[in-house]
Amino acid sequence: MLLVGRQCFINLKLDKLLKVNPTVGFNVEEIMFKDKVFNFMDVGGGYKIYDNFHKYAIGSDAIIIVVDSSYLSYEFYENLLQNTLKSCLQELVEFKKNKKIPILILANKTDKSHYTDEEIIQYTSIDKYQDITFFKLIRTNCFTGQGLPEALQWIYENVQK
Repeated sequence: MLLVGRQCFINLKLDKLLKVNPTVGFNVEEIMFKDKVFNFMDVGGGYKIYDNFHKYAIGSDAIIIVVDSSYLSYEFYENLLQNTLKSCLQELVEFKKNKKIPILILANKTDKSHYTDEEIIQYTSIDKYQDITFFKLIRTNCFTGQGLPEALQWIYENVQK
């Protein structure tokens, strides 16, 4: 499982709010949900890591993209979502023997968002990859936990396939 913005799930795991420093390298967090253990990998390094991002995703069962839905940064879009996600998905499809890849988009900071679900989906461009993915957008707030149980439930149901 690949995760960008792991603070949401760490807070959910520990059932308390923590200040999490930016990731250097990568971190793995294990979260038990129902009868399944999920390993969440958080890859740090910002723009420097994007060229190698696909290498970390190869063994993943799903990809989680956390979007700051209070501000859709198009610099981020051009660097990660447009280029990196495309190459990552292409390699994952080969690795998964052409099975569709579950993608979960977490629209974080939903309390400050003025974007519609359609605008956020369009921003990620994930709808362009419907032939190799299936996706869901869930609005979240990592400070209140809003949307996180629903996100884990979706992952649980869709990684089982």
